[in-house]
Amino acid sequence: MPKNKENISREAIEKLPTIVGQEMNYRQLCRTLDLPERGGTQKAAQLRELQKYCELERIQGTQRYLVKQIYDENIMAFIEYLDAPDQQLLFDAMLYQTFLNNGCKPLHLSNTEMLMLFREVNENFLYTFNRQALNAINKNLVYMNDMSKIVYRILHQWTYRRIENLDARHIVFRRYGFRLYKTYEVDGKQYTLRVNVKPDSEQEKRCQLVWATAMRQVLGVDYLGSLDNPKWMPEAKWNQFEERVGELTKKEFADDGGYDKLRSVSILSCPESSWLQASIDYILRTVGSPELINTEAKRKILGTTQLDAVCTNGQRQEFIQYNMTKNPPRWFKKDRASED
Repeated sequence: MPKNKENISREAIEKLPTIVGQEMNYRQLCRTLDLPERGGTQKAAQLRELQKYCELERIQGTQRYLVKQIYDENIMAFIEYLDAPDQQLLFDAMLYQTFLNNGCKPLHLSNTEMLMLFREVNENFLYTFNRQALNAINKNLVYMNDMSKIVYRILHQWTYRRIENLDARHIVFRRYGFRLYKTYEVDGKQYTLRVNVKPDSEQEKRCQLVWATAMRQVLGVDYLGSLDNPKWMPEAKWNQFEERVGELTKKEFADDGGYDKLRSVSILSCPESSWLQASIDYILRTVGSPELINTEAKRKILGTTQLDAVCTNGQRQEFIQYNMTKNPPRWFKKDRASED
């Protein structure tokens, strides 16, 4: 069942830059932005919608909120571009083709896998989150670690909105699920087993228990936010949550699979194949190739002001060449062959 949605007016969004850095309670926030005060699930939906345009943090242990930053200098141009219908259709076509390639079976996708599905990034991008791994590859590439979280946030926000639009139109259905991981060693080499948890299974219920317990222990009973897009907490708090999930996962599955990590994933399901193919043909004929998504992803990273403090223009170009192209100068994973 789709979540409640609270549309935020253009006037309210334009006022967001005026309250950056100010702490205020919910009532003050609504009055400043001229928003209606809501309660319950409507309030949660309203705050989730605000999170699309700014980094909104709930001050721990209080009922106060802080707008830490706006996601783009020209906020309205950014919003209007996010809603461009042609872009949405390109995302639709890319996802429909993936469904067809997968026999129209449900797709289980992490957030980074979703970015890779739409070819916004390549496999190298996964290495940029690990400073030690980058240093081992080439010490001159370590700066990419400072860029990775910002690039991820920009592209994830853009992609997340596209999936939301598909879900709202009931074309593609989305639900959240879990993936279990097990790390093991063979002949001195480390491997990772990934297991997508079957929806509505007993195993999923055990994963839900692990997740809910960690959330209560680390984030508190009054946490309000989406854990697939954690903007409501400092990075240190999110890392603490992930660490606790791992500890509880090991304990829960010690005698049943020996899993050591649990992650949330999106599960997407689709209509039947003939409808998908007809839709792809129409989009290719009227809009263009879905590869334009990658072109736009690169443009976003080149143009955003959010990276100004952490990299040079030359480093942006190099980041894109290594992490956002079909054939980068080199693959970070050993024995990885170039694509045609």
